Amino acid sequence: MSRALMVVASLIATMAFQVAVSPPGGVWQDDGTSQSNTVATGSTSNPSHKAGFSILADNDASSYGVFLAFNTTVTAMALTYLFVLFGLSDLDAAYNDGMIVLFVWFGLVGILVLLHIILLIVKIVKYVRKSQ
Repeated sequence: MSRALMVVASLIATMAFQVAVSPPGGVWQDDGTSQSNTVATGSTSNPSHKAGFSILADNDASSYGVFLAFNTTVTAMALTYLFVLFGLSDLDAAYNDGMIVLFVWFGLVGILVLLHIILLIVKIVKYVRKSQ
């Protein structure tokens, strides 16, 4: 059963990674202005673009932010699940190695969560100061 769960978690992590590499709408292929895109979508918010950046991020930044948050969450959850299953798969033979992997992974995830909380607090403080 745990091997099947590892396969499913691996597939979910792979799909989330692929979606991050090739986001919905694609990426800009060249630098410059997007007159054709402005005419096609009716968006005039940011007509200039850079190669390699997401088209969705230029056309609808709020939707891209939501997409990015959910994709990052799914990737982190799938990788955490994989590491937990890997760490607990063979406790007798590799108990110490599995526990080290789990501690390192949860430490890294904890640091990332802490950094995001700090960034959120900074944004809230800036917003409050700006609104006053």
